[in-house]
Amino acid sequence: MNRSGSRTLLTMKRATPGFSADLQAATRNSAGAGQCMAPATAVSAHKLKCSADWQDALWAKWTSPEAWPGVLDLYEAAAYLRISYDAVRDACIQARDGTAKLAHQRIGSSYRIRKLSLDRYGIVEGRHS
Repeated sequence: MNRSGSRTLLTMKRATPGFSADLQAATRNSAGAGQCMAPATAVSAHKLKCSADWQDALWAKWTSPEAWPGVLDLYEAAAYLRISYDAVRDACIQARDGTAKLAHQRIGSSYRIRKLSLDRYGIVEGRHS
């Protein structure tokens, strides 16, 4: 809410460019026809990106494994493999021997994962249909 007490509505295209109409429909606010509520906090953004609707919207945007970008963040990697965000994050955590189950690059607090590494980690058969 802004200072006047009314909610600030943003279109999903303006809030996060490049997302499909499926994501807009999944996050649509009933009060604003054609408008979407932008995530107000990091927690709400995390919940949105962990949802199956968000993963389905990414698969609607990139319809085949070959169409996905070469480098993905944790949320996109989870959507690509169609597994939970927590499973991908846990695979990136280093064990005592200094190795992780999933090859990645950590830059500050964010993780970047090559699609090739995700393919090696293992796509569950039958989930990319």
